Amino acid sequence: MSFAISFIATRSILEPRTLERFIAISMTLPALQKLKDVESFSTMFLNYELLAHRWVRYGYIYPYAEALAGLLMMAMGIWMPVRLLLT
Repeated sequence: MSFAISFIATRSILEPRTLERFIAISMTLPALQKLKDVESFSTMFLNYELLAHRWVRYGYIYPYAEALAGLLMMAMGIWMPVRLLLT
């Protein structure tokens, strides 16, 4: 998918943002799977995440935060002013 997006955007498969897009897609797609059933994910998440043991809401927030991070990484060109403010 990242190769296809890079080719559509720049007519080149290998460009500097190809790896960045790959990572963003790799974050977003699993997050969408987790968002299908947040309740069962958060129950399962309690078994192996130490922070979720202490703060149970973390298991419910995590899929949304992961999806948001992936989408923001994908839209980094659109959010350039925000990126410049954070650096």
